[in-house]
Amino acid sequence: SSIALIEPWGCVGNAYASNETQRIEPDNTMLIVADVIVTPSDLTDLFKQWGQPAKVIWASQYRPPEVPGVNMELCPEIARLTNSSFDDVIYLGANPDRVEALFSKVGPQGLFNIVLCGERFGRDIAVPIGRVHYAGIRITGTINYEPANSMKHIPQTSEVRKGDKINI
Repeated sequence: SSIALIEPWGCVGNAYASNETQRIEPDNTMLIVADVIVTPSDLTDLFKQWGQPAKVIWASQYRPPEVPGVNMELCPEIARLTNSSFDDVIYLGANPDRVEALFSKVGPQGLFNIVLCGERFGRDIAVPIGRVHYAGIRITGTINYEPANSMKHIPQTSEVRKGDKINI
């Protein structure tokens, strides 16, 4: 019984000791998937406030916005991208199937920023809770058009803060 308690007790200890991803690191690789038109200011504000990655892959039917100092590689097919290969994934839109598919692209300790652009999903989203838990994926999001907006709500640690509400 003592050995059986190691895994869950280790998870509890880790939950209180882990620091959350609160910035975009300069050596990160980012995937941006946009089902809406994105303005240059939306991304400029994000990179100015929260850091700029080394590489940005752009996947959208729309042209990428021109952001000074950011070179975006175009990606014709998301399905061909390697799973768990992105430090940061930003999705702009409200397609639940797309969100579910993008979870596989987020790497360990990665950040998945879901920007709903004023829309709603219309159904529940299937979340790979094992990857969130064991790979330490941070999920954040916002209902508006600005990816930078959701970053300010990420806590420093995963410890429950006074006033937080948790659905179990």
